[in-house]
Amino acid sequence: MTACSNGKSDKDVFSDVAEHKDDVSNYEIEIDLQVVITNDETEEVLQSSQALMDSTLFEDTNNSHGTLKSINDDVEEIIEYYHVDDDAYANFDDQGWEVLPEDNDLITDDDSTYYIAIAELVEDIKDEVDVETDGDHYVLTFQGKSETIYDAFEEPYSLTLSGVTPADVEHDVEIKINQDTMLVEQVQNTVTGTKDGLKLELSIDHTYDNINEVDDITIPQDVQDEAN
Repeated sequence: MTACSNGKSDKDVFSDVAEHKDDVSNYEIEIDLQVVITNDETEEVLQSSQALMDSTLFEDTNNSHGTLKSINDDVEEIIEYYHVDDDAYANFDDQGWEVLPEDNDLITDDDSTYYIAIAELVEDIKDEVDVETDGDHYVLTFQGKSETIYDAFEEPYSLTLSGVTPADVEHDVEIKINQDTMLVEQVQNTVTGTKDGLKLELSIDHTYDNINEVDDITIPQDVQDEAN
């Protein structure tokens, strides 16, 4: 293990992240996922899509409020939603608020991208990444091919590159960890695979803010009145 500039070893960095992963109960997140398919020879863009999530989440109750935006070949859809306990409301493309059924596909109790899952992702790739310091952060980096990296990102980010084996996928990873709190604050990975003359590039940019500092989420009365 190498030593970081402040004297903390790589092993200490990973053990501290693991030690503090249960300390996180709420936060604001921004997740930007972009997929671009191009002709590998001409670089012509054949298909592009983007999914943006800007939300406040409570990890212990599954309560959340946020905005989901999807852009597929310039066609844009925006959804604002509230999920508090057993109640869920959504406003699709500013068409008005409506009550969502309990088994809706939009809001689930899936915890695959909650903070604890990302902290465990960091634990899973500890033998693959380099550890450096940059200002107030430890920075984990990796460039190249790795099935371990692929497997770690697969579940939380629904990582799939059809027709390309994990061993043939290129990764460009950068993860920032706050030196004071030892909490993950940003995860980035650009994933690239090529097959039959097509190049698929998936870009992940996931940031955390205001960890353990956000207010309780409540559903505004005007939202409830409009939906009912």
